Amino acid sequence: MWVDQFQRIQFHVPPAPALVQIELNNACNLSCKACPRDELPILQKPMAYEVFKNVLRHLNRLGLKRVDLGGWGEVTVHPEFKQILLDLKNQEFDVSFTTNGLPIKPD
Repeated sequence: MWVDQFQRIQFHVPPAPALVQIELNNACNLSCKACPRDELPILQKPMAYEVFKNVLRHLNRLGLKRVDLGGWGEVTVHPEFKQILLDLKNQEFDVSFTTNGLPIKPD
């Protein structure tokens, strides 16, 4: 009986994560009072596009296909955001992200 109980509470580490979060940008177009981003001792800047492409190569090699573009900043203000979305779509990634929506243009 105790073996049954132990097996139910035992945590099984998966062989790989189901989802990878990539912080493309930690800068933002807003200054919300609830956001601690400005209190962090980090330089606020976008991830270099070449770094992103390298991360993408590693994800493909590992077979990981779920990506969340998130973090402390507004992802849509990244200068290569549109190209990054196209890269992910062309390589059949399942993509999610959170945005305040202000920088998004109809095009």
